[in-house]
Amino acid sequence: MNDEYCRIYNELIKDQCSNIVIDYDLQNKRYIYHPFSHMKSDTALNDLYNLLVDNIVFYAYSEEEIVSKNKIGLLDDLRVAAKYAFSERLPQRINPNSDGTLGEVLLDLLIQVFEPMSQKLIARVKFTEVEKRKYEITGYDALYFSMKDQQVTLWLGQAKAGTEQYCKSGIKEDLNTKFYHEYFANAAFYVADRSDSPELTNLLSAINKVCFEAQKNHWDINIKIKELYKVLKNNNVKIKIPCLLAYTSDIYKNAELEKQINSIVTKMQKYFDETDFKINLDLPCEIRFYIFPIKDVSYVRKMFINLKKETV
Repeated sequence: MNDEYCRIYNELIKDQCSNIVIDYDLQNKRYIYHPFSHMKSDTALNDLYNLLVDNIVFYAYSEEEIVSKNKIGLLDDLRVAAKYAFSERLPQRINPNSDGTLGEVLLDLLIQVFEPMSQKLIARVKFTEVEKRKYEITGYDALYFSMKDQQVTLWLGQAKAGTEQYCKSGIKEDLNTKFYHEYFANAAFYVADRSDSPELTNLLSAINKVCFEAQKNHWDINIKIKELYKVLKNNNVKIKIPCLLAYTSDIYKNAELEKQINSIVTKMQKYFDETDFKINLDLPCEIRFYIFPIKDVSYVRKMFINLKKETV
């Protein structure tokens, strides 16, 4: 990871986050559960909103781009930087019923702050189509990777923010529809052609070579996917799926917040642990649920939309 990027991110986001987001112990059952909450203060929602706004530019740009833009003063005012990202890069979604920016930015924040081994695989919104940014990459809401002892782990995140039932059913649907051979392969080929992560040069080059050989030899999709998996297995690649459920909850009315969090996680475990997801990737795979109850998701999302309206 770029050391200068780490310094900038820690100074501007991570240090601030420690006073706004509470990180609780992981709970390992059939799947991994990582609970979070915000503070209980009167300003907690505004504090969370401001933190997420500050993180927008880090969500929208790559590590190298952040370092470059910091040199020209773009990060001197993170509110202005967020508006810049909205106007120049992020899709112009202003419908509160379909705008997923809140969940995506929060998932990005949690990965960057609480998963220090992770690195951005690609700045997903960098490749939103230019024409009024009406179109965007769909599929995985976060694309990261980590490396340890020559082990490469690809992080393919999903994010939902809204009501509890919406989040649970939405994440369940994503896990059942977005992690099969062809869907994953299309995303892998797309990212490999656009990622500039120097740590993954050999792996990305090998994936790109599969695409080249497929064109050269007129392979059908099944052969192309088979060759992709050979590359991934030869490089000892694993998959990690962080799933964010950020939903409105009334737990902040209670005195014992940690006790309420534990109760929520127990309910989530009962819901998800009984489910066999239709994941077919032929690679070692870990599902990790980020559980983040919020006092009022609609309030935070409305402020996001209002900020967007100031820039689009």
